Formats: sequence, structure tokens, C-alpha cells
Amino acid sequence: MNEFVLLNTAKVSLDSRWNYKNIISPFYRLYFIDDGRAEVTLNGEVQALKAGHMYLIPSFTLSNYFCDSYMIQYYVHIEEVLRSEASLKQRSSLLFEVKASEVDQVLFQRLVDLNPNRALVNHEPEYTLLSQLDVNLRRTETGRYLETSGIILQLISRFIDSDNPKAEPDLKGLSKLSAVLLHIHENYDSGLTVKGLASIANQNEDYFSRVFLRYVGLRPLPYINQLRIERAQHLLLFSDLSINEIAYKVGFENRTYFAKQFKRYSGKSAGEYRRESDKV
Repeated sequence: MNEFVLLNTAKVSLDSRWNYKNIISPFYRLYFIDDGRAEVTLNGEVQALKAGHMYLIPSFTLSNYFCDSYMIQYYVHIEEVLRSEASLKQRSSLLFEVKASEVDQVLFQRLVDLNPNRALVNHEPEYTLLSQLDVNLRRTETGRYLETSGIILQLISRFIDSDNPKAEPDLKGLSKLSAVLLHIHENYDSGLTVKGLASIANQNEDYFSRVFLRYVGLRPLPYINQLRIERAQHLLLFSDLSINEIAYKVGFENRTYFAKQFKRYSGKSAGEYRRESDKV
């Protein structure tokens, strides 16, 4: 099972300064609106954020944020650490809005109480380097870490759309590639080849590439490049590494090729992404 790791959480009061455009984040955004209202634009469609409701914005979703007056909001930023499974977005249909129960509200507050030092630090509205925060994947206190993980899973489970499940054949096909996907996610920063991946699946290269495309949606090398860019986006937000260092760390030895791939998948340069995407 994939792991969902807490990055940030806090309760905040927002005003008209909460106004950001073209944001793409490498993590899930989970909101509970305690009072007031605001708007989020997803896929060109304006969605209202209403008091008493929870909202889930999946990772790598292009979105705009706007508050014209005020809003009191709990926010939770969550990283999905892929193991041997496809991402939650691939395996399940996800709801955007869910009416919060009393239990949900208690869970949001408990998450903040358990993690009092996980608020975003925003000294500069145009640029906040999130690596100022403690974003270790594991808590040093086992009990606190386990309770935090349990709350995150419970809240995310509320957004699974059981009335519109993803097609079961895709899940079966993905399970056949689980060893390959696990190897890719553990070694994306090394010199992966289609030949090497095909050998893990005990298939010839052409057949393996067709099977991979059928069940994952991309050929192996584009999938690897996309994963590397996703990891680069994460490092741009959560580390002090230079762009050159990040390119090398995620497996790109050629900076020019990295820049080309980053622009292709993100729609902007790495520098623009670091400046613009870490403000919400």
C-alpha cells in the first residue's frame, strides 16, 4: 500500500491576499472550511469553497485560488509515497467536495494539535522555501506518527467515490507490473532502461512496452521522465538544492534535457515553478 505522509497542517484565517494563479503542487491539498468562503478553479471550472465542507485537490492539478473577503480554513498538505501500487488517482475516482461530519472536524483539529510546528512559513508572499519546515517522512515519536497517519487515511477515505469506481481490469493489469513499478520508483535516479525493466517482468522489450502502455498509460521512458520531473518539483519546493543539483539528483545528467522535459510536463521553467508554486 502507498504511504500518505503529512507535510504541512494548520488552521488559518485568510483574506483577499489569498489570490494565486496557475499553481501545480506535487502533493495533495486537503481543506476543511470552518467559516467564510473562497473559490478554487480546477480544469477551467470555478468551484466554491463553503463552510462546513471538506475539499481534496489531487497532486499535480492545475488550480487557481481566490478569496474576496475572508475564510477560516484548516489545510493539510499530503505527499503520496508510491510503493508497488499505482497512485490513488489512478486506482480510484475521487470526489472534490464532501460535507464534513462532526468527527471530520474533530480529526482536522486533532491533526493540528498533534503537529503544532507544521504550519507554512510565509515571510515573503512571492517566495517561501518550504524546506524551512520539518518535513521528515517519519516522526521521531512513533505514537504521534501512527495517529497522524491514521487520521490522514481516514480523511482521504471520505473522498473515495464508491459510486463510480475505476475499471477493475486496470487494477489487475497494474498488479502484473507491480515489481517493475516498485523498481522504477526506488531507482528513478539511476540509468533505467526498457531492456532492464523488461527483464524484471520476464518479457521481451516490445511486448513489455506495449503492456506498460496499456495499463499505465505511458511508455516506460516517458513514465520515468514524468516521475523524475515530479520528484524535481518536490525538491524545488522542499529543499535548498540548486536547479542543477536537482536535475542530477533525479536522474538527468544533461541540464538542457532536464530543462526541456521540465517545461514539457510543468508548463514552466524550474525557476518559475520554484518562485510561483509554493505560496498557497
